[in-house]
Amino acid sequence: MAKLEAAKESLEAAYGIEVLPVQADVSAGQDNETVVQRVVDEAVARFGRIDALVNNAQASASGVAIAEHTMEQFDLALYSCLYATFCTCRSAIRTSRRHVAPS
Repeated sequence: MAKLEAAKESLEAAYGIEVLPVQADVSAGQDNETVVQRVVDEAVARFGRIDALVNNAQASASGVAIAEHTMEQFDLALYSCLYATFCTCRSAIRTSRRHVAPS
């Protein structure tokens, strides 16, 4: 959490914005739908809505040649990138639809 807090402070100082650091595990074997909904809910509770979404979670077997990857390492990359991105986008869109002011 120390790295998240340092990044928060750096971003807030550099850009004059409020940052909400949230730690979330979106790797294989996790319930990504529940994890990302918690993140979205925390953001909406703090800011009232979501204006922008950045998916920057990615885990992989860094430094391991593709021929040496195990299926578990490949699953980690898929879950942390593809599945987590899908779940995050879907959750943010569904939540945003509930928080849109009527026209």
